[in-house]
Amino acid sequence: MHPIGERAKELLPSVLLTLASIIQALSLEVLWSSASDAPHLWSGGPAAVAGWLQVAAVFQTILLIWVYYAHLIMRFRWVPTLRDSLVPFGLGIVQFVLAELLRPDRRHLWCYTLAGLFVFAAWASVAIFRSAQRDPDNDWYFAVVKDSQAARFGPAVLSVGGLLALGVLLHRRGSGGTFGIAAMALANAILLGQIALQRYYWNRSLSLREVAVGEVAPW
Repeated sequence: MHPIGERAKELLPSVLLTLASIIQALSLEVLWSSASDAPHLWSGGPAAVAGWLQVAAVFQTILLIWVYYAHLIMRFRWVPTLRDSLVPFGLGIVQFVLAELLRPDRRHLWCYTLAGLFVFAAWASVAIFRSAQRDPDNDWYFAVVKDSQAARFGPAVLSVGGLLALGVLLHRRGSGGTFGIAAMALANAILLGQIALQRYYWNRSLSLREVAVGEVAPW
């Protein structure tokens, strides 16, 4: 491999993790500022419960993006492109928007934005996986794991569909009362499921390191 490409592969983890850390820290700051300025969060009642569940969902989103990037970079090696350095900024912008949409009357827009975040992340994953598959350093994984498109993107499709449906229902029925609480609780459950999925991928990758390329995977 060209020495520049090899050097880029070596520097990619530290560069992207540093960039992601800065963006996630800014996202947390925007979330705290938005929560401090949201009167309904401090008024009590169902509106406050739904609001704090929404805050928890944004916090989970920030954690999910960090876990996703950290796991991806530690699992695979690839020669980065300009796109790889721009994707964290796109994810950061969407997180800022989520933190700014904490008002109850904008909750349906919040669901649409979170669904858009999943779509953007899935697009970035496709591009990164294609780059990783072309690199022989990742044969230990791709020579054994043969995920179908449905297995790889099915959870993301279900998450996007669920969030879009929530957005439509919130727009039609309103976001107040117990329905708003239930909707935000479901959004949190979707995000928890995505975090659990990242944990599964990480544990599977760790177990693959103990299996020689060409052998049958232990699951």
